[in-house]
Amino acid sequence: MTARACAPARVAPGGSRRRSGLRSRLSAGFRHLAVALPLLAALLHAAPAAAQESLTLSDGARAVRIELDRPRGYAALPARELGVLGWRFRQDDDRWIGRLPGVAEMRFEAGVPFVGVGEAWVQLVDAPFLLGDELYLPVQLLMDVLPDRLPEIYASDPGARSLELLQPELWGTGFSAPDAPVADARREAGPEVEASPAEAPTRVVILDPGHGGDDPGTLGLSRTREKDIALSIALAIAEELEGTPGLEVHLIRDTDVLVPLWERGQIATRIKGDRPGVFLSIHANSVPGMRDVRGFETYFLSEARTEHEARVAALENAAMELEGPAGAEGAPSEELGEILSELRNLDHQHWSSDLAARIQSEVMTVHPGRDRGVKQGPLAVLTNALMPSVLIEAGFISNPEEERLLRDPVFHRDFAREVAEAVLAFFERYPPGVPGLGATGG
Repeated sequence: MTARACAPARVAPGGSRRRSGLRSRLSAGFRHLAVALPLLAALLHAAPAAAQESLTLSDGARAVRIELDRPRGYAALPARELGVLGWRFRQDDDRWIGRLPGVAEMRFEAGVPFVGVGEAWVQLVDAPFLLGDELYLPVQLLMDVLPDRLPEIYASDPGARSLELLQPELWGTGFSAPDAPVADARREAGPEVEASPAEAPTRVVILDPGHGGDDPGTLGLSRTREKDIALSIALAIAEELEGTPGLEVHLIRDTDVLVPLWERGQIATRIKGDRPGVFLSIHANSVPGMRDVRGFETYFLSEARTEHEARVAALENAAMELEGPAGAEGAPSEELGEILSELRNLDHQHWSSDLAARIQSEVMTVHPGRDRGVKQGPLAVLTNALMPSVLIEAGFISNPEEERLLRDPVFHRDFAREVAEAVLAFFERYPPGVPGLGATGG
């Protein structure tokens, strides 16, 4: 395996006509997304279901009232309460799987704001979480997601604070303990099929050192340039992945050149083709005038939920000002609904969040700063990359201690090693159902 640099020329992305059209609309509608998606999140938070303090589950003849807790600031209930509706839950490594035997399945992870229902992935306003050994589910899952995805089984009435089971024969007490044997649950789904290594497609890792050329990125107090740190770390990640069987690595840039933000994702999509791949954009963070802020965080493409996420998105998108008027025009308003719908239906959002969580988990073992967690925002560089994609903020260059850390080649190697480990662990489950790439991920 050889790390390959991509020529910073304008290229036409590959793929079907539908995907090309989607990329075009996403690029044109980026500025509308940055405004509309936060408004959508705000509306979901304001929905009556999110403010409930109790919930009634019924099948027309029987009813159970469940008290809702707010240990994380939003209404949630223990997963075991869904046993009265026939759901069974088990834990498989860091993934939780809920099954309504013979009918439906849900898949999610604690701390990740997505749930898989059937073949679709749905973004949640609030994430499932663990409180001790107890798994809690946001009430949105019952009041919004299940009735929407399984309308033949559930109907919700937010005004009455109730969820009705339309098929009473499914009523039961099917909750199994989190430590139920994974092997037994896997047998329910049928035997796994082993594949020879030759059947596994080549996996592709595309590394994008942020900024470059006339765009230095942010500057530290000692005039350290973000573009230099990003390139050094990206080269170190490529070196760590060197020699991995069945893996191919590309660099968007391996010298000090400026590649337009919109083209980076397009280049990555063209190189990946139909193979499983990931896109990692490497950056350093900054909060001018606040030298004490430190730590690392990893972003995926979605609406910004906080002022900090919006600030980082604006900071990383500022490079567009150096690229002229291209892409400045927004999408026609009538296309916005279609863009939002397609963005949610693509499963890359869920996998991007999963990849970001794995990177955070690995990097925390070598980074002395604070683990700031998985973040999300409308980041231009990720918009056109049709694959799991993340933007890694390796530290705050505005913090004097972290600026020195970010200049240290030893830290670059340590950081790169952990990111590489996260990528390889991610590929054990992605893409789901592909022989030779690990267990099915759903």
